[in-house]
Amino acid sequence: MMYNYSGRVNPPGPFLNIRVAAAAQSQQMSVPALIDTGSDVTIVPEYIERDLALTAADPGLAQGVLGPMSSEPRFIAYVSVEQGPPHRVKVLRWAGHFAILGRDILNNYVLTLDGPNLTFTISG
Repeated sequence: MMYNYSGRVNPPGPFLNIRVAAAAQSQQMSVPALIDTGSDVTIVPEYIERDLALTAADPGLAQGVLGPMSSEPRFIAYVSVEQGPPHRVKVLRWAGHFAILGRDILNNYVLTLDGPNLTFTISG
C-alpha cells in the first residue's frame, strides 16, 4: 500500500499507524510511527507503555546518534503493521507523541521510500 510522507516532522517523513498490545490477543492502541531504518529497536510513547501496562523486560543498552550509551528499561509489546500479524518485540519508551518503528519490525517487510514524491510503500 502507498502512503504519503507526513509533515509531523521537518523535513516530511514516512509515518504510518501501528497497533501496540501487551499480549497477542489483548487490547490494542493505535499510534502514528515514524519509520526509522537507522533505529535498531522500536520505541513507543510513555503513555502507550503506561496505558497498556506493558510487562517489563531486561534492560537494554540504548544510544542516540549524538548521545551517550545508557541502560534503559525495555518492555514486551506486540506490534502490528498494516493488517499483518503482531510481532513480539522488546520496546523502549520515550516522552514523544509518536512511535519510532525500528529494524526489529521493519526487517519483516519490503519498504520502498520515494523521497522526491514524498511517498512510500510497505508490504509483508
